[in-house]
Amino acid sequence: MEQFNRFLITALCPLLMYACDSDDGREFYEIQDLKGKWYLESSTRDGFKICPTEAPVLVIADDKLELPMTDSNGCQAGSLTNEYTFDGEIFTLNFDQLVVVIKVESFSQHKLVLKYSGTTENNQATETYTR
Repeated sequence: MEQFNRFLITALCPLLMYACDSDDGREFYEIQDLKGKWYLESSTRDGFKICPTEAPVLVIADDKLELPMTDSNGCQAGSLTNEYTFDGEIFTLNFDQLVVVIKVESFSQHKLVLKYSGTTENNQATETYTR
């Protein structure tokens, strides 16, 4: 019986170590690091232009996300604010008929890259913000 128990422990240990491995390909970010004002630098949205005067601003607060709305010149023409959930990598915003999912593609102290995906093609883009 003791040999069987040793065999089980020896056979299961590598499996348990693999199952507990935290490297599942996902990045986890602290919301505290992401909070603040971010200025839109680039976007893959069709027709994106860089505003000649002042870049649109994304604001990440404790409980709300303020998304910049841009005009045809690429300048901020208002914002869309909503509560969000954040799982360490993905922001989810629920609007009346639309769910917007925003994945943090990469983050450094001064640069944030977000990938937007929504229920329509118009809501899909990758955007780079700076502080």
